[in-house]
Amino acid sequence: MYRRCLSVHRNIVVARIPSSSSPWMTPVRFISSPPTSGDKSAATGLLPPTSPHTLIKNEAKTLEFNLANNKKVNKSSAHTTRQNLHIALLKIGGGVLEPPHIHRLVDSIASLQKEGMTPIVVHGGGPQLNLRLEKSGEDPKYNEGIRITSPKVLSIAMDVFNSENLKLVEALESAGIKARPVTGAFAAELMDQKIYGLVGKVVDVVTTGIASAILDGYVPVLTSLGLSPSTGQILNINADVAALELAKTIQPLKIMFINTTAGMLDGAGQLMTRIVLNDEYENLLKQPWVKHGTRLKLKEIKNCLDQLPPSSSVSITSPSHAISELHSPTGLGTFISLSSDPSSSSSEKQATTANAPITRKQTTPTTPYRIGLLGGRGHTGAQIINILAKHPHAKLVCATSATTVGALVSSVSPSAPPDLKFSEISPSTIVARTKELGIDAWILALHDKGAEEYVKEITKDPNHPILIDLSADHRFDENWVYGQPEGGNRNAVANAKLIANPGCYATGMYLTLAPLLKKRLVALPSQFFGVSGYSGAGTKPSPKNDKTRLSDNMMPYSLVSHNHEREVSHQLGFPIHFAPHVGQWFQGITLTGIHHLTETLSPSQISEIYTNYYKDEPLVKVLTNPGDMPEVKDNSGKHHVVIGGFTVDKQTGRLVTVTTLDNLLKGAATQAIQNLNLALGLPDELTVIRSDL
Repeated sequence: MYRRCLSVHRNIVVARIPSSSSPWMTPVRFISSPPTSGDKSAATGLLPPTSPHTLIKNEAKTLEFNLANNKKVNKSSAHTTRQNLHIALLKIGGGVLEPPHIHRLVDSIASLQKEGMTPIVVHGGGPQLNLRLEKSGEDPKYNEGIRITSPKVLSIAMDVFNSENLKLVEALESAGIKARPVTGAFAAELMDQKIYGLVGKVVDVVTTGIASAILDGYVPVLTSLGLSPSTGQILNINADVAALELAKTIQPLKIMFINTTAGMLDGAGQLMTRIVLNDEYENLLKQPWVKHGTRLKLKEIKNCLDQLPPSSSVSITSPSHAISELHSPTGLGTFISLSSDPSSSSSEKQATTANAPITRKQTTPTTPYRIGLLGGRGHTGAQIINILAKHPHAKLVCATSATTVGALVSSVSPSAPPDLKFSEISPSTIVARTKELGIDAWILALHDKGAEEYVKEITKDPNHPILIDLSADHRFDENWVYGQPEGGNRNAVANAKLIANPGCYATGMYLTLAPLLKKRLVALPSQFFGVSGYSGAGTKPSPKNDKTRLSDNMMPYSLVSHNHEREVSHQLGFPIHFAPHVGQWFQGITLTGIHHLTETLSPSQISEIYTNYYKDEPLVKVLTNPGDMPEVKDNSGKHHVVIGGFTVDKQTGRLVTVTTLDNLLKGAATQAIQNLNLALGLPDELTVIRSDL
């Protein structure tokens, strides 16, 4: 345990950490302008009341926002560039700093970093402080949700907060996450000492230490203690207030309050999933249960959002579900905004739910839609050609192949239009060919990065046709809609022109997790063991599609950070671990999932949850008998996903699921046609399921 000591040396104030503390706990320096003879603080050895903080704030803002704008900045004579600095401000409740919550918090912070976010952590320590006060014979006292802080309480609070700070930093470091305590971020003056004691009101936020930690690759971890510029007195600051004052200064991409109740509860103890402050604020303050900390939190959130861009919001959630707040405006906890439509920010996706109604009118065309296919020679391209051949409202008018230009498409796919030949189209000719052929939609069935130049040229025209990309290129791009109809994106796809088709493994894992996440039944992370047929390795010869090598064999590959692991974690806002393998069969996937339940459920109850969730989805079949195991051979060549094998370990709360799908169909071609149909205003399962059901 350490205690911060302050010393003054001319124009530098240093927060010292005794040498017995951990070596990474470096002091934070506040640089002020040199004192003048007229500077009263120089005589007393205290910080000047305004100038140093103003200078620090300007310096840090330049540093931090230059980083955000991808500009080069100078630090210690070295030029450093950080791209895509997307800040997630996390206010952590004291209860979350105890096991098992702290372990889940660490996992979530790791996932945020993996998703390209820059976490900044401000934590409390209320429960721990109350326990220490009770042991010392001091009763915790509050006024309007603010802790009354006597000198004795402050002394204990400093020990407790520093101890909790050390605990969180060490937990992060133990998980391989570089973390650094940052002190001196909050300049504060006494609120009303007669009423609150040594409690501070934030008058300035000093971001130098935060920016320095970020530049060095560390997660900044802040306690809610402040320093008075006028007296040098350390002051207690409510952690919610401190975090929101920091938010006003840095304007983060996401603001998350993480607690053990997974949100804000109403007077009946029920979770409030949505609070629109412009409509509900005054009425909420009149409720008898809105008092103390809840009242203070609402007031401070309202004050903060009033000073931030209109698209800003605050999410209150649990450590297990923090990552879910990253990509969805509503998330899984309490979502607070000023207006009912805060999602104008391009960084946030439109919130949708499974089986959402289609807002685009579905129509029957008088003439078939004209479809172009880039990459018609591969396994997936052949399946797309086969499905389009049976489509009553779409016609394949172009299929490309770099290796078989001029050959009949029917030589590869017998169901193709008989006179259609493979053509060669380059990025430089794609726009002209689009107009010449009257293309309504292009399906891009190329390898990763293969469609990049085509997309660049086509999208120069704002009236470009629909694009459906089967590569991984745009599954992380906020400008493209993720095409997972059964997973809740049906409405978004129906109104999109840029659609990223999900990966094959990703489709199975996404659809397996969606019902559990909707009910908040699973703690992170989930693990998946997957095996795919060798068609998933494509047509280019490699060890993963070498039938001789695969005979009586199974080959593991990309056991960490597989594209589909990152894809599912990104799209669901929920971290997963995935170990893929390739088997000796041609097509079909099996996925065994291991999930840690948050409540006790039987296999039949799990089965019922899945059945209800997918009851209106013809391309997702749930095996209602918990003992039934999906097998690859049963739906190889079929358009649907099968989920079953529900098994629960009562002692550990571990749920095991088994999911199968055809990697070339529902994992690729079938889903592409579903998305095509939706984007064209047609029912998504049109023609696709006729031969399947």
